[in-house]
Amino acid sequence: MGNQSRSITYGACTLDAVQKIKQQITAGTLKGKDLPAVLDAIVGIVNTNKDTKELLKDMADEGDDLYINFIIPKVGDQCLAIAKGVASHLPKKHDSPTVTITTDADTAVAILSGKAEAMAMYSAKKLKLAGNLAKAAALILVLQVVGDELGIEFKR
Repeated sequence: MGNQSRSITYGACTLDAVQKIKQQITAGTLKGKDLPAVLDAIVGIVNTNKDTKELLKDMADEGDDLYINFIIPKVGDQCLAIAKGVASHLPKKHDSPTVTITTDADTAVAILSGKAEAMAMYSAKKLKLAGNLAKAAALILVLQVVGDELGIEFKR
């Protein structure tokens, strides 16, 4: 077999890309410019993990589509879409989002790296949320799986 590259596909994202994000988080080198790649990694994990695939299927069966816009100045608007049981990363904001999250790149990186608590950032007005938060709460289980895959312990 020799020295073959481990390239497993996570949807449009490879294991190598997921591993790179995981290494950046572990090493503390994740930057704001990397946030779109983090969303790609999240999508890859969500679409291939057995537990999250089941959650997405349940959401699709109930007709629950979620569109989460991320408004991050200097990084650009992004959207994590979960529609018809499949997660995708849209490189622009959705016209009718379920939830909009607005923050700066440093705060987003700190939360994703497990160095800051999302609730504390919200209380400090560094993280703003708008929309149907109750419907988006369904993503908590999904984010726990993503956190496990990327080695992140999200602080609450």
